[in-house]
Amino acid sequence: MSIKVGAIALMKNENDEILMLLRKKEPAKGFWAIPGGNVELYEKLEDTIIREMKEELDVEVEVTKFLCNIQDINEEKDLHWIMPVYEARIVNGTLRNVEPDKHEDMRWFKLSEIPTNISYMTDMVLKAIKK
Repeated sequence: MSIKVGAIALMKNENDEILMLLRKKEPAKGFWAIPGGNVELYEKLEDTIIREMKEELDVEVEVTKFLCNIQDINEEKDLHWIMPVYEARIVNGTLRNVEPDKHEDMRWFKLSEIPTNISYMTDMVLKAIKK
C-alpha cells in the first residue's frame, strides 16, 4: 500500500453555492464530488488546485484559504488518501466541462440542497466545514 495525496477545491459562487461535479468514472462513479485531483511530484498543494481547475474546468482560480485535512483509509481496498481542502475562487474564465469522459455534469448547490449521492470524500469535506 502507498499513501496518495490529492488536493480539493471548495469553490463558492456569489450565491454561496458550492460547485460539484457528477463523476462518470471511478473513483466515485455516479456520485457528486467537489473538484480536485492528485498532487504531482514536487508540486505545491495550492499549485495542484490551480492546475486541476484549469485542466478540468477551464478556469483560473485563486486559492484563498486552507479549510481542513481529510483522510480516507480503507485497508480492504488497499487505499490511503490524504486530501487537504482549500477554498478557491474563480478569477478568470467561464466554467466548462473540459473532461466530459470523467464528468457527466457540473452544478452549483446550496449547502441546504446537497444531493444524497455524494462521494465519500465530499461527505467528509462537508461535515468538516460545518463544524
